[in-house]
Amino acid sequence: MGTTDVRLDPKLNVQLWSRGVQGVENRLRLRISRKRNDEEEAKEKLFAFVEFVSVPTAKGLQTVVVDEDEA
Repeated sequence: MGTTDVRLDPKLNVQLWSRGVQGVENRLRLRISRKRNDEEEAKEKLFAFVEFVSVPTAKGLQTVVVDEDEA
């Protein structure tokens, strides 16, 4: 995404550890979006935000690029 500032959604952490330490999921569907940093003292003007997307099964899914400007 071209950013060094990566932020994780708290729901992603909950989903990742929902089955405990020994039952960590092998595959998760994630959405990574680039957002504008509104903090005044920010080193970079953009950051990457990673969030969990609920799908019935993660097998066989392909990468999909979504342009949020058109949505």
